Amino acid sequence: MGRFINKVIIVTGSSSGIGQAAAILFAREGGKVTITGKNDITLAETRQKLEKLGASVENYLALVGDIENELFQAELISKTIEKWGRLDVLVNNASVSHKPGADIDSLEVFDHVFSINVRSLYQLTILALPHILKTKGNIVSVSSICSFRPDPSCSFYCMTKAAVDQFCRTYAVKYAPQGIRFNNVNPGFTRTPVFAKSQHDSVDKSSIQSEQTFITEAIPQGRMATCPEMAEAIAFLASDQASYANGTCLVVDGAFSINSPEKGIRL
Repeated sequence: MGRFINKVIIVTGSSSGIGQAAAILFAREGGKVTITGKNDITLAETRQKLEKLGASVENYLALVGDIENELFQAELISKTIEKWGRLDVLVNNASVSHKPGADIDSLEVFDHVFSINVRSLYQLTILALPHILKTKGNIVSVSSICSFRPDPSCSFYCMTKAAVDQFCRTYAVKYAPQGIRFNNVNPGFTRTPVFAKSQHDSVDKSSIQSEQTFITEAIPQGRMATCPEMAEAIAFLASDQASYANGTCLVVDGAFSINSPEKGIRL
């Protein structure tokens, strides 16, 4: 028996990477899944993978839209409820680290990154809560080890992920008496399509080799995580197996963040 039989799950940012892997895992374990992304072409890949698993249109809902848009956020919740009449799990996965073409330290980038990573996550959660309260469900947000390990190359991203961690903790305390759980998964280096594309597009092949060497040496397990591995962590926290986990920020990074500083390793 799957862990999510008769459960309804929304996964944001599910057109690729960790979100896609999570949506597929939920479906494989019997869940009914709402998938979403900004691009219908990329979201179609997730639909195809779900159908390859044997998922019918009765078991998934695909919605294309901008998670930053409040009308789309409301549509995401309302159409899920309209289709299945309930909501058990919200997975807040959609996020960005920068804004293409903009100065990395500009207020424009600050507003963009905070709007998607914090404001949209908060607003969607608030919209979902009345329904999750009815099912005694839970919320899992995808944070990052950048929430506690500073990286000057994406300072705003680090700040937003710290906010997401504290949101998880404070709302876990607030809603625990009502039977609702809030948890986070904090991934380390993960081999996502975005990472793979950056490697492929790079003109500096020596830089790629240097980065790969750094990753191998910096991560005690000697490799990056896969998206399905992160999906397993998300599904665990969303399942009844984690019924007493609340306010947890689960670090999944191959021991990278606790590696010896004597090695001169930093993010």
